[in-house]
Amino acid sequence: MAIRDLSSILTRRSALRASGAVLVGLSQFDLLHAQSKQGDPPSDALAEQKPRSITPLPLNSDGSAKLFTDSDLTPVADIGVIYRNTDRKPPMIEFDPAKVNIKIRGGVTGKVGGLTLADLKKMPFTTQITKLQCGAAKPSGVVKWGGVRFADLCKALDAQPMAQYVMFTSFDKYVTTEDISIVSHPQALLAWEMNGGPLLPQHGAPYRLVLPFRWGARSIKAIEEIRFTASSFGANNM
Repeated sequence: MAIRDLSSILTRRSALRASGAVLVGLSQFDLLHAQSKQGDPPSDALAEQKPRSITPLPLNSDGSAKLFTDSDLTPVADIGVIYRNTDRKPPMIEFDPAKVNIKIRGGVTGKVGGLTLADLKKMPFTTQITKLQCGAAKPSGVVKWGGVRFADLCKALDAQPMAQYVMFTSFDKYVTTEDISIVSHPQALLAWEMNGGPLLPQHGAPYRLVLPFRWGARSIKAIEEIRFTASSFGANNM
């Protein structure tokens, strides 16, 4: 092949690459432009918006959650379900807590590995009737939760004084992190029962966190892993 022909081919290839880059750039511009038309605020200025209307959490003056009675219980069929990463449906997993171990990780506890239901049943079993409330305008869902206080779990795992943060990962890969003082609150439970029966898949089986003094999204369902650390969860702690 002649050098002139080769340079012509290279020139055409360069032009194609350039035109492709321009098309990609234009496509991204069009996407951003379409999103801006949908009401996304500009990135270089604050914009007014009307906050969603929510009902305040039913808390006591000390910040703890209000306790209810058996007569206040909501039928399980009437309790809403939200899973964030699986189209609002429970992940496809084993739901029997007797067959599932929670992974305990981190360098600031005396015990790590697989936490079993038998391990949990060595701790004092606790029940409480509270409401988990998200941002619904008319929240409902008063439940009798059964499990162990997370503070008792911390003791059983020999969490060291430098253990300051806890990360929870669910089987649908939803993640929350909490200061250990939050999950050591007396009302913070690791639960596997509700309303006197087993925790159902749509409500967090096999295990879920119950933080009734926080917004419902913090009470993570279907827990796969619990990790303790001395510092916040940056790239070096993942």
